[in-house]
Amino acid sequence: DIGVVQRNPYLADDLLDNPKRRAALIDALHHRLHEVEKRRTPGDDGERDALVGELLVDARAAVERALALNPDLAEGYARMGWIQMSHDWDWLGAEASYHRALELEPGQPEARYNLGNILEDLGETDLAIAALRRVCAAAPEFADAHYNLGLLLARVGRATQAKRHLERYLELDPDSA
Repeated sequence: DIGVVQRNPYLADDLLDNPKRRAALIDALHHRLHEVEKRRTPGDDGERDALVGELLVDARAAVERALALNPDLAEGYARMGWIQMSHDWDWLGAEASYHRALELEPGQPEARYNLGNILEDLGETDLAIAALRRVCAAAPEFADAHYNLGLLLARVGRATQAKRHLERYLELDPDSA
C-alpha cells in the first residue's frame, strides 16, 4: 500500500487532501501490522521473526514520513504509539504519542483504548479506568474496551461495575466465552 503511494505523487497529494482516505489507508496498514505482530513466533522461527522485525522498522519509518509531511496527523501519532507499545515496549513514548493523537483528534476510541492500557501498565489505575470508561461511552460496541475495563475494575474491587462490563463484552463477542 505505502509503496503504491510513494510511486504515485497524485495519490500522495490525494491522501494529504482527503482525511477519510488517508485514515482508511492508515487503518488498513495498522490492521496489517497488528496481524503480523500477533503471528510473531520468535522461538519457532528466528529467521521469520527477524523479517517481521524488519517490517515493523519499515512501518515506523512510514509513520515517521507521514508525520514529517503532516505533523498534525492524529492517526500517525496513534500508529506510532502502537509501534512503541507493541514493538519497542516503550510505554512512556507510547503514552506521549497517544496523548498527542488525542490532543489533535479527541474522538479516537482506539487511541484512547490503547492509552488506557498503557496507563494501567504504568500503574495509573484511576486514569486508566477513566480512559477506558470514555472509550466504552463513545464506542459502546468496542468489545475489548469493555473486557479490559471489566478486568481492571475487578482488580480494584469494583465487582458490580466489573460484572456489567464483562457481561457487555460477552454480549458483543459471544464466541470468546
